[in-house]
Amino acid sequence: MKTYSFVHDVPVEPAVAWEVVSDHPGMVRWTPLRRVEMEAGGRPQPHGVGAVRALHLVGPPIREEITAYEPERRLAYRALSGLPAKDYTGEIVLESTARGTRLTWSLRFTPLIPGAQFGIAAGIRFAARSMAKEATRRGAEVRP
Repeated sequence: MKTYSFVHDVPVEPAVAWEVVSDHPGMVRWTPLRRVEMEAGGRPQPHGVGAVRALHLVGPPIREEITAYEPERRLAYRALSGLPAKDYTGEIVLESTARGTRLTWSLRFTPLIPGAQFGIAAGIRFAARSMAKEATRRGAEVRP
């Protein structure tokens, strides 16, 4: 089992960071994804627990199910298909800091192909950095 964590501090309130984290279709604004389709809604929140998202980049989509949804605090998911890994789970935790919010994106999985962990980790490293930049950009838009 491989584990990775990527941490970024952003100068925005957790509510602003949460808008970025929980907006599944909006991921296309800050990742290379072509589109994100919601295959199933969550309950009681549409993007919450039970929601299934299909992430389209190239080829078949990566399908993920949301397993935890705690507004302004935590979002967790598991991959259903589309990755060269088994038992893939991810979690994004938001922590309030004196200067804003700490975003920690962690993942665990077992690669199915030798070396696959490097590509998966690089993709999430890039996404975590891009998510932090998007949260910072949105925070700048809401400041007076």
